[in-house]
Amino acid sequence: MRLAGWLFLFLATLLTAKVLIGQPQDAKAMLEAVARRYEGAKTLVLTGTVVNVTRSPQQEVTVTNRFTVHIQRPNRFRVVVEVALPQGGKQRQLFVADGRFLFVEYPHLKQVLKRPLASKNASLPVPFAAFWHTDTLLARIKEAHIEGKETVQGRPAQRIRVVTTDGTVAQIWVADNIIWQVRATVDGKRLVRQTPTKSDQPNPFIEAMKQTTFTTTIKFGRVNFNVSLPAGMFAYKPPVGFKVVEALQMPSNAMAPLPSPSAKP
Repeated sequence: MRLAGWLFLFLATLLTAKVLIGQPQDAKAMLEAVARRYEGAKTLVLTGTVVNVTRSPQQEVTVTNRFTVHIQRPNRFRVVVEVALPQGGKQRQLFVADGRFLFVEYPHLKQVLKRPLASKNASLPVPFAAFWHTDTLLARIKEAHIEGKETVQGRPAQRIRVVTTDGTVAQIWVADNIIWQVRATVDGKRLVRQTPTKSDQPNPFIEAMKQTTFTTTIKFGRVNFNVSLPAGMFAYKPPVGFKVVEALQMPSNAMAPLPSPSAKP
């Protein structure tokens, strides 16, 4: 699953508590308290892992990615994602907003995509951008209820089941108004239904997708609010040998880079 997918699951859970009208009051109150704590923070530091498990009749593949996020409202952030590549090894992707511009590194191409930070409603191709663009997410949770208590990473937590308007079902673990874990499973059949096809002919890829499930688990190792951040945290300087561009330049004989996560799911 793309980074955009698992980040949406977390952000939709975190930032849409306000629309849980008519749902069980205990779950609603808990999620509202979580949302207030995150939305009210002037700075926020997150670290953790994202475990993606792909299951099909032929195989099961597990990929673990790591992330570090530093945010300073209203418009500064630094996101580092360490991606485990399918062929082995790791690749680091960096996203930085310095208050005026967004910089996204593409190591495959040795390029840095530079974009101006636009209006509040403009989408940004970066994880966690919705922390201060919450209005577009406020209508995405349809229902939520508390399933029970469970220990997560040594902390007693409440497990909450959330259903979004597009049918995504997620579980979140909350302790002390902090989200410590999120898990969601997406059926490949639903992804196929949501993906337009240009041909009525049988497609082996589509047929395989229908038999596949994708489970994403986000585990937060560190969640810190209102901490002091270094003055140079959000300054950006491109790596040696990287070219800063306003549009990615793709060599004709090169594979496409890892997709930049979209602000939309």
